[in-house]
Amino acid sequence: MRTIALVGFTFAVAVASILAATDQTKALWGLDGFGDRRAIEMLIATALLLLVVTVPAIGRFAGRAIAALPLPTRGIGPFVLGAVAAVACWMLPGHDLVGDWGLVLGRFLDGVYYPSNLGANVLFRIAAFATGAADLPPDAAIRATSAACGGVFVAYALRIAGRLATTAREARFIALMTIATGATAVFFGHIEVYAPLLAAFAIVIDTALLAHAGRVRPGTLGLVVGVAICIHGLAALFAPILAWHAWRSAATPRTRAVALFAALLALPIVLAAVGLWAIAWNFTPPTEPALRYGTFLGAAGQTPWTPLLPQDGYRYALGTADHWIQRLNVLLRIAPVGLALALIAGRRSDRSGGLLRACAAVAVVWTAVHNVSYPVDRDWDLFALAGLLVTWFGAAVFAGADARVHGVCIAVALYCAVPWWLTAVDPLPERAVAYHRGLARIYQARNHAAGFEPHLVASAHVRPNDHESLADASTYFLSRERWVEAEPFVTRAAAAYPNDGAFASKLAILRYRRGRVADALGPMKTAVAMTPDNASLRHSYGQMLRRAQQPAAALEQLARAADLAPTARPYTIDYFALASDPLVNRGREALPRLARLAEHRPDDVDLLRRLRDAYRRHGLLDEAGRAEGRLIEARRRAATQAKPDPR
Repeated sequence: MRTIALVGFTFAVAVASILAATDQTKALWGLDGFGDRRAIEMLIATALLLLVVTVPAIGRFAGRAIAALPLPTRGIGPFVLGAVAAVACWMLPGHDLVGDWGLVLGRFLDGVYYPSNLGANVLFRIAAFATGAADLPPDAAIRATSAACGGVFVAYALRIAGRLATTAREARFIALMTIATGATAVFFGHIEVYAPLLAAFAIVIDTALLAHAGRVRPGTLGLVVGVAICIHGLAALFAPILAWHAWRSAATPRTRAVALFAALLALPIVLAAVGLWAIAWNFTPPTEPALRYGTFLGAAGQTPWTPLLPQDGYRYALGTADHWIQRLNVLLRIAPVGLALALIAGRRSDRSGGLLRACAAVAVVWTAVHNVSYPVDRDWDLFALAGLLVTWFGAAVFAGADARVHGVCIAVALYCAVPWWLTAVDPLPERAVAYHRGLARIYQARNHAAGFEPHLVASAHVRPNDHESLADASTYFLSRERWVEAEPFVTRAAAAYPNDGAFASKLAILRYRRGRVADALGPMKTAVAMTPDNASLRHSYGQMLRRAQQPAAALEQLARAADLAPTARPYTIDYFALASDPLVNRGREALPRLARLAEHRPDDVDLLRRLRDAYRRHGLLDEAGRAEGRLIEARRRAATQAKPDPR
């Protein structure tokens, strides 16, 4: 019966991993329907998973292999492994923009300290010193913080496993179950505040277990919880449970223990509030309510009955299929095995004195209220804390199970977690381009070149022939006359899109500005042929021909540009200047175009003077006299406009 249940659960995970895909959130294996590049890998992994589940010997072998892993849970070992994990998280950055990443990065760039995650903001600014010294863009400070928090989380997850287990085999099972969840994807360069929250909460759970064992005082637990609340206000939800835990664990009078817990919990919060008011706000808080008060429980104003009410901008949350498909996707990603173990745990002990059970229940209720009543697409990082607490609880309850159960649970957990890790660090090209372009837009809105340029360049490198990225990169560097940096993008774009006149013209301009006039004529001729009514291209082509000592052809192009844009002063002036050149000697036939421009610009004194002198030079005295009269009128109007108002 157990084997049938395991097989059924495995098939459910495999089928759901294929079906649970939407436009906003890829399915478990990064699939967007069949035919994706990971389809073969998914089928192979599913076949291997079924072998582990259905063949008892293979399941037991997997369980024994897990028990043999050298995972330290005592002393300095967890911190050494945590440091390695932090480096790995930094070297394998994710490419997933989730939740309010734009607000987090924007506030960081604007120097805003957000009240409900003040501690995380401080960590970002500490990391900015190191990443700034390495000439990395500002978002690297947030990504470095997430990676460092990944190391802290791994270290304390190992310590917690050691405290919950009675044998090394049990400790390794709990540790691997905790780490092998999709929730840990927040440590792969996540641009949000949930990585610091998860790391802080791992320290809270470790300290609470120490308090339960009588190895630290309740006041110490209160201080740690207070710091966690400063890092992210969501930790305040668990303060009553942790106060109850301190009361149960106290060796001293319990009332005194809880009072000490509350006093030391309030200490860092009060200090943080004073620092925010006096230093960050300079005693003048912002007027925007969100920036003044924060949103300590996630989305502001959420209640259990909000899903039942009409919402602006979308239909009833409980009545949309996409909403539930996305939530299924998140549950598969975060903690499918932990959730299953927690559901069948019953009244079994979790070896933490009820702490993990209570914390997991609170986290699940909060996640349900927040995410059902506020259905933001792809906001999966909000599930991370609930997924980890559920997994800790389920793993602790079943840590004493046999080797086969351990092997199957870890196999299914890895089947669900590894694809998300791979999708984050090795995304589909279009997803990686969207990541870099999204970050670039945040920097561009603030004219932050140091952050904008790396992501602009990266978007053009990740997908070498992406039209939009190549267009943006080439335009950006050409407009700043940074020819060397523009050349690879312009050359690649012109080769990839030979029928795109814009790229051909950019290649011609680049070669022309770098002194390669002869090489510039071919691409510009192509661009003009593709868009024959573009006055700007005609004018540029004429200038290139003029410099290439082809005055007749240049005059033809400049004349056409002047005709296409008769009110554009530079086009007609350049045409007339070339026509008046003694080597060309066609100034007389250029006079009508100059006169036409003067009709459109009756107050242009310099233009009227040019027209008068040209008429005189060619012996057209009557026309010169009329131009002289218009010139006098224009000067009179200019003098009148320049005269100060006597009033």
